[in-house]
Amino acid sequence: MKGFLQAKPGAVEFLLPAMVLTLAISLFPLFSSGMTWILGDRFGQGAGVLGLIALVIFGLSFLAKPLRRFLCSYKAIIFSAGGVAIFSLLAQIGFAEPLINFICSALGLSLFAVFLAVYLDSARVRGASSVGHFGAGVIFGLLLNAALSAGFSTYDLVNQPSVLPLLISAVIAAFILFLLSVHMPLAEGPAASNNGLGWLVIGPFLFLELVVFGNIARLSALSGFSSPVTSIFVLGALSLGLVGILWVFSLHQRHIRLLSMIASLFLILSLTGISGGVAAISLAQHFLGQLAVILLFGVILRYIGGRKADGVGESLNLPNGLGMILFVILLLGYYAVYQVAVPYDNTVLELVAGLMVVVLGLYSGRECLPLLDFKGERFILPAMSILLLTLPLLGLLTYKTPPAAPQFSGTLRIMTYNLHNGFNTQGRLDMEALVRVIENSGADVVALQEISRGWVISGRVDMLEWLAQRLNMYSAFGATAGEYWGNAILSKYPILDTHNVSLESDGLPIKRGYLNAVLDLGGRYLYLAATHLHHVPEEGDVRLIQAGELADFWDNAPSTVILGDFNAEPNSAEIGLLRQAGLSDSLEGQTSVLTYHSADLYQRIDYIWASPDIVYVDSFTIFSLASDHLAVIADIRLS
Repeated sequence: MKGFLQAKPGAVEFLLPAMVLTLAISLFPLFSSGMTWILGDRFGQGAGVLGLIALVIFGLSFLAKPLRRFLCSYKAIIFSAGGVAIFSLLAQIGFAEPLINFICSALGLSLFAVFLAVYLDSARVRGASSVGHFGAGVIFGLLLNAALSAGFSTYDLVNQPSVLPLLISAVIAAFILFLLSVHMPLAEGPAASNNGLGWLVIGPFLFLELVVFGNIARLSALSGFSSPVTSIFVLGALSLGLVGILWVFSLHQRHIRLLSMIASLFLILSLTGISGGVAAISLAQHFLGQLAVILLFGVILRYIGGRKADGVGESLNLPNGLGMILFVILLLGYYAVYQVAVPYDNTVLELVAGLMVVVLGLYSGRECLPLLDFKGERFILPAMSILLLTLPLLGLLTYKTPPAAPQFSGTLRIMTYNLHNGFNTQGRLDMEALVRVIENSGADVVALQEISRGWVISGRVDMLEWLAQRLNMYSAFGATAGEYWGNAILSKYPILDTHNVSLESDGLPIKRGYLNAVLDLGGRYLYLAATHLHHVPEEGDVRLIQAGELADFWDNAPSTVILGDFNAEPNSAEIGLLRQAGLSDSLEGQTSVLTYHSADLYQRIDYIWASPDIVYVDSFTIFSLASDHLAVIADIRLS
């Protein structure tokens, strides 16, 4: 194989960036979640400190040019790509202290940022075809990463230290090291002479891929389709984009200009939210937006790889570093809306990132390159990508539907559990630990809070679908903070009807609400409201309004349970309001019971409330460090 690759340098030019990107893309959510749940939540670091750390980590990308001068291009590529492979593998190992995994992800991303500049500069020296192979490698890396994510139900390999995910990552890392051992036709000297300003696109491009177009969980939440279905759309768009990026390099200049304008229009339309909640339109928007951003990315690479007769080549070190800083600013700004009051909606940043790509694409579409012929690759690469579609197709074939509901005996076990976005008290994403708590409880119905569906800072996993599939239960979701975070219900009994209702949230960074559901118990019905009230301790007046809205919803209806994280202690006014309304507390009188914080319990803020016709048979909590909250369980009997 080594001899074959040495005879086909274009294959190495394509495969090396593809494999490096496959591993690196998974490091972004690991790093972001580590910033949020280890440094921020666990160690109490503020937004300013976290932002500075992120800027330093990605600012190390400015070392690409000095590193290339010190080592030469070939050794700099070996150092950076090999480092990504090694640190990606280390980041996946289940160390007792997840801070080690976070540090490995930070080092891996720093080296990835350096690799992009060093490798692309080297490709520009070798010529436009090498730049084209690099671009195709980037898209194939995104494709392979998305396929692996789909194969594991959006639960990234890097968050799973079990045998199979580790083995897959080890094979990819070993292949990177093997590719680095193959002699590549690297050349020292001046790069392509067109200026590299367009490479600023790497920041908004990565942002859009991670947050929007490459995010399978997000598309599932938006469209209502299962992840195997949405992953087919994601992989299909990337596969077509793989053909498109090579096609861009073979187009005549007048066609490039037209393509740039059409792709720009489709990209902007895809980010304007015109679907109106229609699933088919959401899927079409996503598909066309993904294709458009790849084509514009290709136009920019085509320009970067071009030469002027009297031009002087410049390194991509500066635009690469600035592009990475842009990425940090976009990502921090996107999730800052859930922490502090800011004068914008985070969806505006999606459009801003898209406009950056459009401007750079239109700017780059004005120069002509010698035409290149990638006809062979245009057939071979899609054939490779089609093989990856077998993963979501396999997911469709193995997708579980809940079994027949158990016979209702008159007694039901219900649970409320705040899942802390899937992270344990150490800051590690551990969905299996949460599943064990739910399974061991024997709960028939579970109300869940802090359910993330595609948030990058929470690992990009679709928590709801993953849990529903793993537990083989019916599920319903009620978004509160945007479309991708909120409350959920899991049930062994069919969920007949749901309504997601907003609670008073004016001026709050995180909007609140409750998910109202009707459960079919086999001829009898249970009315459920799963909720999560405002979290700031000093702002009980907001919770008092929200509690009043919940009491109004109940309105003395029978067979009703309201449960969730109320962020208020038993002697607070908001809890008193619910008690005075006539609802009964499952743990009434058990003054020693605490539910938060599981690592150092000091207060009770999680509750199960029931209408007077419901009788509590038993009520208790389950201790676990899988979340920062304890699960509250109650056995109830419907009269």
